Amino acid sequence: MARYLLGRLAAAIPTLVLLTLAAFLLSLAAKGDPALLALKAGGQDPTPEALATYREKLGLNDPLPMRYVNWVGNVLQGDLGRSSLDGRAVSTILRERIGPTLRLGISAFVVAAVVGIGLGITLGRFANTPIDIAGRFFSLLFAAIPSFWLALLLIVYVGERWKILPVAGYGGIKYLILPVIALSCGPAASLMRYTRGATIEVLRQDYVRTAQAKGLNEVIIALRHALPNAMLPILTILGLRFGQILAGAIVVEGIFSWPGMGSAVLNAISSRDLPTCPRRNSNRDRRAQHAAAMSASGASARATTSASRSAPARSAEALRAEAKITCGSARSTSARSTSAAAPAGASGGGLSRTTCAFAPPKPKEFTPP
Repeated sequence: MARYLLGRLAAAIPTLVLLTLAAFLLSLAAKGDPALLALKAGGQDPTPEALATYREKLGLNDPLPMRYVNWVGNVLQGDLGRSSLDGRAVSTILRERIGPTLRLGISAFVVAAVVGIGLGITLGRFANTPIDIAGRFFSLLFAAIPSFWLALLLIVYVGERWKILPVAGYGGIKYLILPVIALSCGPAASLMRYTRGATIEVLRQDYVRTAQAKGLNEVIIALRHALPNAMLPILTILGLRFGQILAGAIVVEGIFSWPGMGSAVLNAISSRDLPTCPRRNSNRDRRAQHAAAMSASGASARATTSASRSAPARSAEALRAEAKITCGSARSTSARSTSAAAPAGASGGGLSRTTCAFAPPKPKEFTPP
């Protein structure tokens, strides 16, 4: 058993690689430059220099194999990219939209399973009768109608002409009825046909005839004996129909303005909002950035230290210059006052010398007591 599971898992690896490669190539085939769209959405002028810088930041200039490896690595780490218009993470957008989509999908799946399996058992019980013929006709009709066209018919007649239910919005059960009908009719019709065929085949078995010969009720025979054996091939069909419902929800959500993943996909396609995966820095790049940051911080510290050391020197120089200016002005003032107070015939030697205010004071003479 373990070898079988390992073999199945190993066989799934090439399929996953092909799926990721197809998704990556489809994203590249979409028209529009993510860098140009992002710059225009941000209100910047997309100059050639800014465009080249942003393309380098997003890794759009790398070779195609390197971009694919980078994209797969980001996906494996849970990073689905970012919106090229508003820069929000794709995982955040999906987390916000997956709730309404699951609500709509699970509701449509339950309705399709109940209606399809119930009518299929009824048609199988009354095979080749007018009820069976009418049921097969309507099952073919609803299986052939696309879900988006049925959604438009429901909007025109139920919503606009008869005004019974709202045709757009998100809220209670009344907003859920029309989208569920549009999504569940096709899967319910196919389930009805599969269940009818399986029920007819089971009712022809010997144990069912034995139960009928014993006089058991037909409802008990259908529910207790026929349905469990008829459900074996139907369970496989149920899983496929759930995927069909989720795929049809992309268009139906856009028609009914349902805020789910389908409307988000349609909005992204119409606005060319392509997901981008910025290139992750390698260990070498991180080490280089760390070294550059450390050198910048060291240069800043050295500049601060030299500025703090030069500040006292500049202050001392300013004080010495101020002292010289003060001494010069004091000498000139004293000279003018001395010349004005001296007699006219006095010689220049009688002038008193002025002492700078910043000169050290003379020591006082010691007088004994």
